[in-house]
Amino acid sequence: MTKPDAVIHIGFNKCGSTAIQRWLGETASELEELGTCYMRTDPRPDIVCTNPHMLVLAYTLADQTIPFRPLNTILGFGKDDRVQQDIVAYEYKAALEARISSDSCKQFVASSEPLAGRPLTVDVMTALASWLSDTFNSVRYIAYIRNPEAWMCSLYGHDIRGGRTSDTFEEFVQRVQTIPFAILLKRWVSVVGKSAIDVRLFDEKWLTGPGLLDDFSQQLKVRDQLTIPALTGINTSWRSDARGCWRKVFPRMKASNRLPTRPRLSPSVSQALFERNIDELDWIEETFFKDRSAEFRTWKRPNDT
Repeated sequence: MTKPDAVIHIGFNKCGSTAIQRWLGETASELEELGTCYMRTDPRPDIVCTNPHMLVLAYTLADQTIPFRPLNTILGFGKDDRVQQDIVAYEYKAALEARISSDSCKQFVASSEPLAGRPLTVDVMTALASWLSDTFNSVRYIAYIRNPEAWMCSLYGHDIRGGRTSDTFEEFVQRVQTIPFAILLKRWVSVVGKSAIDVRLFDEKWLTGPGLLDDFSQQLKVRDQLTIPALTGINTSWRSDARGCWRKVFPRMKASNRLPTRPRLSPSVSQALFERNIDELDWIEETFFKDRSAEFRTWKRPNDT
């Protein structure tokens, strides 16, 4: 049997992962007919899939105990319970291998936010990448990233809605300071090489149209066979608790009426944020966008153009 190829979406938070995972789940049967296999593994039916099992498998393959308490709770085993961790990991491994054994599965796709977690170590990444390379014909890793100010704005809105901060936007930015992309991408590059990783620039225009899903479906080579919807109900758009409740009361109200204007930083704080992240941005540009520097520079500071 010919091994299928694999596309692994490393889902950085606040970069459209929820939208991609929802689309994959809702389109799974259509993708199956096109030879692309997707497994929704989150056991919570009311949650858009985060696909935590792949990370659990990675830790088991590395012979390490997973340190993330939320994942333990989600998957039903206690902290430091290696017996149950390994059971969950190997049941997932067996199910995945059975899933891709069909001749109709030409391509496997996974989208997992835990694969972009800061505590993820090189040893664990190496164990997972080695298994993926043995299991599939080829493995391509995709990561979407957002420019610093847009990412901070989206994270701030997320924390405001969740009651995790009472800061102003500028106070929040000065406290958080750094974007997470380079630190994780450097680790993935050290494990799989930069040629295996496709870093894609999140366009803020995608928040009001089908652009993100259009782009991702093109990477899967299924774009021409599917109808791609506009993004709806995702949590990347900023809104306050008070305004956000209008979504529930008047779900058909136009987004322009339902959502407040996104907060903006003062020029001085915006410049400080950029300078705080310049080394990481320069590394991303040099590593992945050396031949597309103009595009990258417009993306990283769109308010300057």
